[in-house]
Amino acid sequence: MTADVCLDASVAVKWLLFEEDSDIALRVLALASDGDLRLVVPPHMPIEVTSAVYKSARLGRIPRGAALQALREFQNAPIEVLATPNVAIEAFRFAALIGAKLPYDSYYLALAEALGCELLTADREFYDACRPQGKPVRLLSDYAPTA
Repeated sequence: MTADVCLDASVAVKWLLFEEDSDIALRVLALASDGDLRLVVPPHMPIEVTSAVYKSARLGRIPRGAALQALREFQNAPIEVLATPNVAIEAFRFAALIGAKLPYDSYYLALAEALGCELLTADREFYDACRPQGKPVRLLSDYAPTA
């Protein structure tokens, strides 16, 4: 049986920019490519990934050509973009609950809860804010996929 995991942009960016914990993120990608995981994301996730890659290129961390190639590879990633009813309302509620400055991350949490699955993030600050609320969030560095 394939397990669902809601993936936030911080994990997908690690597929492309090779940062700390990229090895774990790439194992998650491999599991999804093999059909062992179903990666679900809200509609704004590709925009966040594009923004992160663009910022890296703009700041000279990676060449523009490498950034474009990374985004081409991202387009082929086995992710399923989903929107659920009331996601905006739930994202607003979660953002208020955890004291978020902006609701972007809360959309991931709203989707994960609507689907009854775990949210995987590499964003320690977001994880730390969600944890006391008992939300289904796991930090990438604590994730132990087997691929």
